[in-house]
Amino acid sequence: FNCTTHANLRHNIQWVHVTADGFQVLANSTDVLKVENVSHADAGEYACSIGSGSDSIILASAILSVTDKQISSQVQTILIVIVICVSSLALLILLIGLVKNSKMMTKKAKKNTKCETSGGCKSKNSDGVSQSA
Repeated sequence: FNCTTHANLRHNIQWVHVTADGFQVLANSTDVLKVENVSHADAGEYACSIGSGSDSIILASAILSVTDKQISSQVQTILIVIVICVSSLALLILLIGLVKNSKMMTKKAKKNTKCETSGGCKSKNSDGVSQSA
């Protein structure tokens, strides 16, 4: 934030952060206030004044609003690509499983048809005993 005064008044500048409990003096004798590593606690009104105590005059004030950091569009694009790739991979795995299942069912159906026409296919039951299919 910038606070412009006459050169001879610069040494009397005082920056304050206005809070619900009053105010907090931040800096003296500087016409620029830098708020670094901003957090939600830094939100609120900032004022630049000259003088001291009840004799001070507010020259300027500003409101600092703090919002959560936005994800950059490049990061959003990368995340979208990752989601699409993972979804495509899952779909591919599902399709491979369906094709394998379909082939297995086709082989089983052909075997059953062959056994029915020839009458000679045998399979083992759970006890290991051969039985006719």
